[in-house]
Amino acid sequence: MNNFEEINNYGGLFLTKLYEPSDNSLEIEVRESFTSPLSTDVVVGEKTIKDCYEVSINEYGTSFNISFINYVAYQVLNESFYSFRENENYVAGKYSTFCIFSESSYRDFVLKETYADEIFPKELRHYGLYCQNHIVHIIALNEPEITKNGSA
Repeated sequence: MNNFEEINNYGGLFLTKLYEPSDNSLEIEVRESFTSPLSTDVVVGEKTIKDCYEVSINEYGTSFNISFINYVAYQVLNESFYSFRENENYVAGKYSTFCIFSESSYRDFVLKETYADEIFPKELRHYGLYCQNHIVHIIALNEPEITKNGSA
């Protein structure tokens, strides 16, 4: 898959767009993050956390577009509530930003709730995208096209 290793060299991407340009196709845009060089204190309730650094989207940095021409299902989760599971096996690069699962509870769920595996036996793949703000799981027949845009 083109740019698979490249997207996994970025550990701090933000999900900035996710939409369906046509039936059963999915477009995802992720952008590089930027960490402020200035620290600030953050007050949470009665506690103060010192020396925090704001992380935001780098509008001038690298971005990636991930295109799926045909998917069975996808799920978007708030990153703050995601629970990692030990029984999941996947292939990824340096930062595990974009993963290809061989075993996962989400894949098991989709195969149980649909008849997609009867149409495409053993052909469906589970892809996971782990961003700063969201986690996206996609079950698809075809591998996605990953396009790198911008600098760096």
